[in-house]
Amino acid sequence: MTKPTILAALCLAAVGALPASAQTAPAPSAAPANALVGTYRLQGGPDTVSVLELGANGRFRFMLSAGAVDFHAEGNWRSTPRAVILTTQPRPVPAAFTAGAPSHGDGPFHVLVADPQGRGLAGIDLRVGFADGGVVEGYTQDDGWTLPDRRGRAAPAWIELALAMYNIPPQRFPIDPAAGNRLAFTFVPNDFQVFDFDNQALDISGTSLIIHGPGGDGTYVREAARATSSN
Repeated sequence: MTKPTILAALCLAAVGALPASAQTAPAPSAAPANALVGTYRLQGGPDTVSVLELGANGRFRFMLSAGAVDFHAEGNWRSTPRAVILTTQPRPVPAAFTAGAPSHGDGPFHVLVADPQGRGLAGIDLRVGFADGGVVEGYTQDDGWTLPDRRGRAAPAWIELALAMYNIPPQRFPIDPAAGNRLAFTFVPNDFQVFDFDNQALDISGTSLIIHGPGGDGTYVREAARATSSN
């Protein structure tokens, strides 16, 4: 199995949360306006599908499918004169990695990351740091990841696990080579596929909503406007 394409991560970045300094100021708050209620679709390539529904009751629903990435969310929305503000509710619980007890085995240093049912997971990003300052990067397959031959070189000192395509940041664990050369970790997903909108601002532009992110801007077009323009 190959690592999921980086294109999916780039599509995700286009709808990533803004840094606090870039968000629209929370100034005048307004109740959801009927003019904004409706279904909006992201304009993009054939590999990316995203829908945002703004309800008259002040609730929203969101979904994104971009290659190997799938997200969804629901929560509250409000409007200012310039933007729609989204907040995921209830707040999602972040995913986490937990370490099992290391063991000794034949062969070189080996890492296995599994789900809570014990099934090996492919595509988990990892970095292994060594006592001499060296670092090796890679990603897991279903049967884990094996350190390339480093005979005669410094022993591993730490490992970081992450899932960048889902915005799950690196989590570092110390390594004690004397405890074993086979490391086992569990990925606890929690709400990792729930997109965490935290006062996320989408600029209002006519009948469209524009979201800004590190990967660029994304434009959500209201379906009613699309239907009208096609007639």
